[in-house]
Amino acid sequence: MAIRLDQTQLVVRDASGNPLAEGGSDAFIGLPGSVALNWDQELESWRMTYMAFG
Repeated sequence: MAIRLDQTQLVVRDASGNPLAEGGSDAFIGLPGSVALNWDQELESWRMTYMAFG
């Protein structure tokens, strides 16, 4: 299954709440992705077995 998502800016903060220069990212609009699903008969539900973005 193909999906698209929007991600707001990601800010990583230290224990004091100050933003760190590393580890964050800009916002992404319309980021393409995919997932794989398997039907779980016991749960009577779809189970996600794989997810990828980018």
